Amino acid sequence: MKKFIIQILAVMLVNPAFSQGENEDSSFAGSQDLVIDNASVVYDDELEQLVFSINVKGKAGASIPKAAGQLDGAPVLGHYKRK
Repeated sequence: MKKFIIQILAVMLVNPAFSQGENEDSSFAGSQDLVIDNASVVYDDELEQLVFSINVKGKAGASIPKAAGQLDGAPVLGHYKRK
């Protein structure tokens, strides 16, 4: 019985990882709005916290994915640094 429960839990945990399918929007592939140009982290003594800054080659926030209307399968954009 213990082995059966472990197998069921394993299927429940692994299944969502494969259920998303392919939802990459090719129109963002060459977008300069997502290419990181410079990044920095500075500690602010007055605020006692880290301040993260990222500069992109294009215009930040200019590239917006088309809404899916639901959380499952919704598009997500990520910045990357080109070599």
